[in-house]
Amino acid sequence: PNAAAWGFSILGVPFRERSSAAAQRGFRALMKRLHPDKAEQSPEFSRAVDLVREARDAVERSLLRQQPPGQPRALRFSTLCEAVGRRRLKLRWEAPFERSDAKVARYTVAIVDPAYGRPLTVAQLEPDYNQELGRFLPIEELTSFVLAEEELKKMPRFWQQQRATVQVAAGNDAGQSSWAVLEVSLGRLGR
Repeated sequence: PNAAAWGFSILGVPFRERSSAAAQRGFRALMKRLHPDKAEQSPEFSRAVDLVREARDAVERSLLRQQPPGQPRALRFSTLCEAVGRRRLKLRWEAPFERSDAKVARYTVAIVDPAYGRPLTVAQLEPDYNQELGRFLPIEELTSFVLAEEELKKMPRFWQQQRATVQVAAGNDAGQSSWAVLEVSLGRLGR
């Protein structure tokens, strides 16, 4: 394994939770247990403290080399329901081209609400356990999202326009990609 993987494992950070915040939590938890007031002073104790610090440094060095991921590709949509009050659009995209220093940790979905005149985030998609499927969903499977009128009741003007703008970006601890932008025709939906 590489130095970052070693560092995360020493700090007790699970693979799917690897981030600078998780590494910091792991470091603090271990240092609390190894605090001189709580642990006996011995050569093993000193080596353990040095090992934890070295692990934290390895993780920080690897995260400093990390770059924001590229833009999601091939953003498209399909209509799932056209009935007024229950309109639904399914957005789909492909992951950015893979780079070892720019892994995707999450996707952000935003829509331009005409009432505000700017994009508003409607979802942050991150790897998580899916109750419905009964299993963990990795980032590789998070390449779609359903825009549902019933869930966007606070943005009614979105569905009243002829054309709408939807956006998807990829992100990680180093930052966010540029937006993949799609103009969606709403003109025929529910009219």
